[in-house]
Amino acid sequence: MRKPKLYGMRKYWPHLNEAGAEAEREKLSAAQGAKCGICQKPESGFKMRLAVDHNHKTGLVRGLLCYRCNKFVVGRHTLETATKLLDYLRIEETK
Repeated sequence: MRKPKLYGMRKYWPHLNEAGAEAEREKLSAAQGAKCGICQKPESGFKMRLAVDHNHKTGLVRGLLCYRCNKFVVGRHTLETATKLLDYLRIEETK
């Protein structure tokens, strides 16, 4: 039998009720200064709230990201591909 799908903030913190999960998101926001964890733009500068970024394999929450950073920076990479990208970009630095 499949587990029921959780929605809202509870999908990131399934052991909490919705209010507790929302409180966890607010703690993350405060810890990051209410800014995207990558581009550092303030949450107030976006139409949508920052997304809860998490590891899809482990389910562990990493932080809050804007839509662009979540989908196009983190969403397209694994640790292996990000490392390869960094190695490639460092080539220019050594020339």
